[in-house]
Amino acid sequence: MRLRGSRLTLTALDADELESIRWDPEDEDARELFVRRLRADPGARGFWVWTATLDDGTAIGNGGFGGRPVENRRLTVG
Repeated sequence: MRLRGSRLTLTALDADELESIRWDPEDEDARELFVRRLRADPGARGFWVWTATLDDGTAIGNGGFGGRPVENRRLTVG
């Protein structure tokens, strides 16, 4: 799943894609949590981790949500 803008592209990662990326050591526990959650619910891609890249493919950051929306139809953004 990709969202392309005029200056950057946002890509929703699945568990395999996320496993291939190494984050800073202080964030590695969060990455491992996201991988586990995506393995348990592969259809939740897009509700966890997104990566941002420039037109030349340079990764400039990541962000995402805290899983699928809950009963009140709200997402946690992080």
